[in-house]
Amino acid sequence: MTRIEQSWKDNPKLQDIIQQLSSGNVSKYKHYNWDQQQLRRKGKLVMGAEASLRRELVELWHSSPFGGHSGILVTYEKLKGTFYWKHMYKDVYDFVTACDTCQCHKSNLSTYPGLLQSLPVPEHIWSDISMDFIEGLPKSHGKQVILVVVDRLSKYAHFCGLSHPYTALDVAQSFLDHIFKLHGLPDYSIFGQAPPVHTPYLPGSTTVDAVDRSLAARERALHTLKHHLKTVQHRMKHVADKHRSDREFQVADLVYVKLRTYKQHSLKSSSCQKLSPRYFGPFPILEGIGKVAYRLQLLAQAKIHSTFHVSMLKKKKVSTLSHPIYLSRSLITDTYCWSQLPFWIED
Repeated sequence: MTRIEQSWKDNPKLQDIIQQLSSGNVSKYKHYNWDQQQLRRKGKLVMGAEASLRRELVELWHSSPFGGHSGILVTYEKLKGTFYWKHMYKDVYDFVTACDTCQCHKSNLSTYPGLLQSLPVPEHIWSDISMDFIEGLPKSHGKQVILVVVDRLSKYAHFCGLSHPYTALDVAQSFLDHIFKLHGLPDYSIFGQAPPVHTPYLPGSTTVDAVDRSLAARERALHTLKHHLKTVQHRMKHVADKHRSDREFQVADLVYVKLRTYKQHSLKSSSCQKLSPRYFGPFPILEGIGKVAYRLQLLAQAKIHSTFHVSMLKKKKVSTLSHPIYLSRSLITDTYCWSQLPFWIED
């Protein structure tokens, strides 16, 4: 109560209200009352402008066992029933959204991050392929796996049987036996970058009229095929992006990483996985890779790849109210020492 009274003395406006109420002039401040040396507004204790005092109150109503890390509205309603100060909701919103414990343990309720990135339509047939495996099939002629190879332009597919256990050498040999002998090697599989320039077809460049007509018809068919593929891709992207959100980060931004898939390899096991954090960090962003992936500066002993899709990342929010430093278990070694230096220390 001493600090609250001091906050009244440090605020000229509150001092004026107290003086007016003490002298009996209540018409100007009809919502306030001065009773038993306490300034109240509609029965709620008025707080001064001291930021540290407000932070301690919000922290008590939110982070303590009594608060239980409640959400923004619940914390605000609890505080509003006892205290009053201007812009209370903004302070509560700012503190709760920047709470490290809440950011690590609570689920992300926003729409799926990252807009759909459509693949470019290939320029030539069998210049760009997609491959996948169908597993768990009944054994037939000693094979229970199907390697599916699809041309991304014509959608023509080949199905190659494989048997367990198979290696990369077995897959490559099957590709040569079934795909290469018919279509050659696709450009993107060879170069991993833009393919070499192909000489375009020029009408009238052949000496045989039938061949010239056949090539012209082929070019028209390819043009129509590409047009329809692009139309379908644009429609699919439009529909998919209705349920997605665009999320971008900048280099040096601090982000939390969703590591539930990798927890058994990168972090110490917990006795209750259900109550373990959903996000870990924060870690700084080193660079962006494409439009929906980022490379992070992980710990030196991390056993996972440092590149993550944007859906696995959540930007760290910092409150304008002073926040205490919370020790994250993922950053402490078995000898109870810091496994890395802090990024900064807030006052």
